[in-house]
Amino acid sequence: MIKRWVIYSILVYFLLINIPSFRLLSHCNQELSHSVSLPITRLKVGIDYIVQGNYKGAQIYADTAFSSDKAAQHFLKLSAVYARMGELETEEGKSEFFQEAEWLITQCRNQIAQKPSDSALRFYEAYTYAYRAVIHSKAGNFWSALKDAAAGKREFEMCTVLTPELKDVYLGIGVYMYWMSAMNIFRVLPFIADNRLKGIQAIESNLDSTSLSYPLSLNQLCWILIDYNDLTRAEYYASKGLALYPRSRFFLYPAAVSAQKQGKWQNAAALYEQLRISLLRDSLSNRYFFVKVTVKYAETLTASGEYKKAYGLVVAIDKNPVIATEREKCKELYKKAKTIEKQCRNYIKNESFTMRLDSGKKVQ
Repeated sequence: MIKRWVIYSILVYFLLINIPSFRLLSHCNQELSHSVSLPITRLKVGIDYIVQGNYKGAQIYADTAFSSDKAAQHFLKLSAVYARMGELETEEGKSEFFQEAEWLITQCRNQIAQKPSDSALRFYEAYTYAYRAVIHSKAGNFWSALKDAAAGKREFEMCTVLTPELKDVYLGIGVYMYWMSAMNIFRVLPFIADNRLKGIQAIESNLDSTSLSYPLSLNQLCWILIDYNDLTRAEYYASKGLALYPRSRFFLYPAAVSAQKQGKWQNAAALYEQLRISLLRDSLSNRYFFVKVTVKYAETLTASGEYKKAYGLVVAIDKNPVIATEREKCKELYKKAKTIEKQCRNYIKNESFTMRLDSGKKVQ
């Protein structure tokens, strides 16, 4: 799988990364009038629903708030489906996602042909391509992922020309720059640019708490910096997200992962516990992500010496009902759980034996 990605990546690397697209777009700018028509205030309400894990609420809001703006309506609904798929980490919602994405791209293309300077339409189209690129990549369809990523990048860059003040597009550009370099092992060669840091800087330098993409930018910075092994900064951005959304899994999860990777076992355990409570509150409970979080929670508990509590979490974890498409993904987690269970059982057994010895000594 990785070999295929590397082959595709190196074939298109210079085309997608090193083309002087900004100069081409600047030339186009002479012929296009600026147009800012993005309904940011209303879209932010929908994004807040998504960040707080209320995906259904976001879709209901999209239908009511954008009844006369179909492009914005479908963009918000697509964003909710995409975010939910990302959290579930399964195929559920895939057909709905592709149906929404195809509709939105087609509509945006048709309307852009009539209104080439409409940056809102280009914004929706760019993020739709970006979303679809990620879904294709996760499914192993790397050529389709690269084509969509390139199409999204072009539209993002067009937005920077049409509306230079719209900072939300730099999230898409920064994410693209980072992951294209991160997945390309040939970046170690002197003639291949390593744009990971530039990608991070593109997102960081355009952070704006009033922007539409602010919480999404914080979330992406968390995961990018975890990948970049800058765990202190990942933790920092997670804390900023949690300050705004204290119960959001968008930030609880990367905060827990970064704490665990730094060996902050008690902090990580507390965050994983909050995640489990959050999942138990809604329909995502007893699913793949719930099993994954439970295993990670048990790992942090054993690392901090809380074997009995960890044992209680994993002893019957494989009894949690999961749907058919999640069973295969859960197999490795169940194996980890069994290892933790054995470790905890041995510790509890030894502790009990030691306590009996100590008790016998006192009697004597």
